[in-house]
Amino acid sequence: GTYAGPPVFVPCKEGGEEERSSSQSKEEEDNGYILSIVYKSETHTSDVVIMDAETLETLCILELKDHVPYQFHGDFISGYVPEYN
Repeated sequence: GTYAGPPVFVPCKEGGEEERSSSQSKEEEDNGYILSIVYKSETHTSDVVIMDAETLETLCILELKDHVPYQFHGDFISGYVPEYN
C-alpha cells in the first residue's frame, strides 16, 4: 500500500519566477504548493509529491531511491537557511 504523510504548504515567492499569474492575488491563501511524502510499502521507497494548492493538481512526483520514515514531517519557514559547520 501507499501511505501519505502530513501535507506541508509552501507559499509562492513574492515577485519571483514562482509567482502565479496576475489573475491570482498574492493574498489568496491557496497561492502556493502542497508537498507530501508518500511511503510505498511494496518497494520500501518514498516519493515527494508536489501539488498546486488551489487545484490540488499533481505537478511533480520525485521518486526517491530510499524511504523516508513514515510520519516524518516538517514546516516551511520563509527565508530560513540553516548553517552547517
